[in-house]
Amino acid sequence: WELLNEIVRLRADEYLITVQPGMTVGELNKILAPHRQRLGTLYPSSRTLLSLIGQDLPCLTQGSVGSFRQQVTGIKALTGAGEPFKYGGEVVKNVTGYDMVALLVGSRHQYGLPVEVTLKTVPIPEMERRLVIDLQPVDETALPSTPALMSTFVDEIKNLQAELNTLKGIALFRLRASIGWKCLLDCGGWRNTVQPDMERLQAWVQALDARGPGLHELDCEASAFDHWLDKLDWQRPGQSYNLVLKVALPTAEAREFLVGFATADWFDAADCLWYPDAGVMYLRWRSPNYPYSAELETIVEWVEQHHDGLVTLAVRPVNIDLPDTLAQPKEPEAFERWRYRLRQLYDPNGLLGPPV
Repeated sequence: WELLNEIVRLRADEYLITVQPGMTVGELNKILAPHRQRLGTLYPSSRTLLSLIGQDLPCLTQGSVGSFRQQVTGIKALTGAGEPFKYGGEVVKNVTGYDMVALLVGSRHQYGLPVEVTLKTVPIPEMERRLVIDLQPVDETALPSTPALMSTFVDEIKNLQAELNTLKGIALFRLRASIGWKCLLDCGGWRNTVQPDMERLQAWVQALDARGPGLHELDCEASAFDHWLDKLDWQRPGQSYNLVLKVALPTAEAREFLVGFATADWFDAADCLWYPDAGVMYLRWRSPNYPYSAELETIVEWVEQHHDGLVTLAVRPVNIDLPDTLAQPKEPEAFERWRYRLRQLYDPNGLLGPPV
C-alpha cells in the first residue's frame, strides 16, 4: 500500500483533494501546507489514510470538526472480484439517498479495498494554541469526586466557549485509569483574537487551582504535537482492543453516566474519550477480562433508557460472549452484509460495527 501514495487531484480553491489511500497523514498535510490547508481531523502523521478509512478512529478534535467519516466526500474501491466501484465525489452536498461513503468508512474494508479517496480540507488558522488541563485532584480527600468535579468543570467550560470565538474544540479523556482525567482545549483563529482568548482561559484555569486541576500548554509545532498524540496511543497501530463502544449522550446525561458508573470495575478498566460538543463518548477496553456480557447489557440498557437507544458498537476480533441484545449475524451472504451495515447506519436503534 505504500506505493499507492500519489495525488490524483488537488482543488485547493474548493478545499478538496483526491489521493491514493497509501498516503500518510503527514504526507497529505505537507502537500496541503503551501495552500495553508490541512486535514481537519488530527491524527499522528504516520497513520495512513487506508487505516483511517477502515477504522474511522476517534481523534481529539472530533468535537469541533467531526469524525474522519465526515471529512470523506468520495471513495473509489475494488470489490473482492476486482471490479471497481465509486461512491461520492468532489462535490460537497447533502445526500438524498443512502450515503454509501459513510457505509464504507469504518467498515474495515469488508465491502471493498479503497484505491482513491476524496477528502475535505480546512484552512490552517493564523495562530493555534492548545491547552491540556489535568482534572485529577492532587489531594482527593479535600476535593469532591472526579465526576462531580467534571460536572462543574464542563458547565463552566461550555459557558466560556459561548464567549470565546476561538475556542473550537473540547475533548475530555482518560487513557489508563491511573493517569486520571484530562481536558484538551483547542483554540485557533486570527492572532489578535486568539491571544486575548488564551489569556482569559489561563486566568480561568488558575482560578480553578483550589479545585486541584493543573495546566500546561502543548507545543503546536507539528512534530511535537504529533509525538504527544502518539503517546496517547488510542490510534497506535498494533494495539489489540477487545471492544470499542460508542454512545451518543448529551452533556447532562453523560455527566449522569459518569457519576453512576465511575466506581464500577468495568468502567475503571476502560479508556474513555468524551466530546461534550458532539454529545459522543467512546469507551475502549484492552483487558481480556473486560467487559463481561452482563456488564455490556448494563451499559446498553442504561443508554437506551436515557437516550433513545443511540448505542453503536465496534467489536475487535477477540473471543467475547456478547449478550443477545448485541448479537451479530455470522457469515452473512454478501447482500446481507450490505443490508446489515446500512441498517446499522440508518436505524437509530441499530449497532454500528461490521458483522463477525
